[in-house]
Amino acid sequence: MEEWFRAVMSHNLLEDAKDEWRKIYIYRGMEEWYLGRLITSRLRFESGFRNKEQKRGETKRFRLAFVILSFMETWFVLAAVSALFGGLGAFAQKVVAVRNYETLLVVGFSSVVTMVMFVPLALWFEEWNVLTTYFLYVALGIGLVTAIKDVLRIQAFRYIDSMIFLPLTKVLSPLFVISFGVFFFSESFSPQEWLGLIMSSLVPILLVSRMEGARQNNLRMGLLLVVLMSLFAAIGAGLTKFALDIIEVPFWLSVFTALGVFITTMSRYCAKNRGKVRRSISADMSVGLVLVSFLNACLVSVSVLAFLWALILGGPLGIAYTINSLYIIPPIILAIIFYGEHWNLRKVVAILVSILALFLLR
Repeated sequence: MEEWFRAVMSHNLLEDAKDEWRKIYIYRGMEEWYLGRLITSRLRFESGFRNKEQKRGETKRFRLAFVILSFMETWFVLAAVSALFGGLGAFAQKVVAVRNYETLLVVGFSSVVTMVMFVPLALWFEEWNVLTTYFLYVALGIGLVTAIKDVLRIQAFRYIDSMIFLPLTKVLSPLFVISFGVFFFSESFSPQEWLGLIMSSLVPILLVSRMEGARQNNLRMGLLLVVLMSLFAAIGAGLTKFALDIIEVPFWLSVFTALGVFITTMSRYCAKNRGKVRRSISADMSVGLVLVSFLNACLVSVSVLAFLWALILGGPLGIAYTINSLYIIPPIILAIIFYGEHWNLRKVVAILVSILALFLLR
């Protein structure tokens, strides 16, 4: 790797660098792939320089990107990406709750979109003959847990504001997952990581107040759904870690998890509308429901894939999931912008504390 890097930096092997970049993408994993892309980008930049000042400026930018890449482990970056897209997906579910779309149809249709997206990737990048019956059962079980979690989340959005719901899930889910990581996977954390976990847990205290509780539709029911959803989210994360320890095939895991979600939600929908399934689908289906479901599926798929890859690259379950739980920040900001939800200085401080906790957990 070092010899190849020196050769590339000599600026005389652009085509060889491109070929090597492709090999890195296929064989050497995501860290080397990202590094190769940065180096190839530098070569393209230098080929179009018009003066020394421009070259000097682009070189500084490249060095800064290289330092950042070296400073952060890839699993940490992937966990942060998972948090961003997971937050956008959570806001899509907030839209589902506000517009009162049928929850089971939204979750079921999203699972179909997920399968359509991931089946070609699984066939192209992973072997299908390595799958075992045990792995399939675990993946379908993750789908069952995920379906329950998603339905509970959308229902909770109908009872309490995102300002209450998201911070509470943010602290409860990681606590459940950290417990699973310590007791079932023998994970341990450094003092800095413990400090990050503690700071991360302070965020709900800053966000939740008595004034917020008076504004909710049904605070007791909403809090009950929060606890249940957090528990199922933690169980799903633990099962995901367990499945990846069996076989590292994240694409196939996503496919069969989505299949489990589809079976669960459609079975429940048919039981709920026994004898009038077609009429119920015609009445509940709309263009808005399809669009929001498609968007939710795309965002959540990217989030899940990034989270799975973070675990494969060695990210501790408790730390990776706690970083992922910072997904609450994007939907809170979007809820303020689009739905006029209340915000104040305490909530701004909570966002800053979340960011600081994120860097402590790197």
